[in-house]
Amino acid sequence: MRKPPPPDLDRVYVLTDGGLRQLMGGDTTLADSALRLLVLVDGKLSLAKLAKHLQGVVEPELSDIASALILAGHIKPISADTVKLADDLGALDFFSTLSEEEGAPAEAKERDFAKALEEARDRSGDRREL
Repeated sequence: MRKPPPPDLDRVYVLTDGGLRQLMGGDTTLADSALRLLVLVDGKLSLAKLAKHLQGVVEPELSDIASALILAGHIKPISADTVKLADDLGALDFFSTLSEEEGAPAEAKERDFAKALEEARDRSGDRREL
C-alpha cells in the first residue's frame, strides 16, 4: 500500500464532527500526541505553528500524525472561502473594545493555546490512570 502524500503543514485545519467526537468521547483510540494535536486545532493557525506547542513531536512525526488524522476524517483543511470571510470580517472590526490592559490579540491566542495544551495534558493523564 502506498503511503499518502504528506500534509501541507503551512495550511490551517479544522476539526470535523469525527474529530470532535474523539475529543469529547471517553473511548478514543488515538495516541496521546494525536489527541494533543486535535485539542490544538483551532481553524486559525497552521499545523506548523501548532507544532510548537507539541513538546517532543518532531516534524516527520507531526506529518505522520496529521496524515493519519486527515485520513481518519478527524481534521480537514479550512476552505479558501472561510479564510477570506474571516479576513474580511477582521478588517471591519470597528467596534473592538479591547483595552491595553486586556492584552493584545496575540497574547490572547497564546493564553488560549496554553489552556488547550493544559487540557490535553490533563486528558491524556486521565487516560493513563485508567
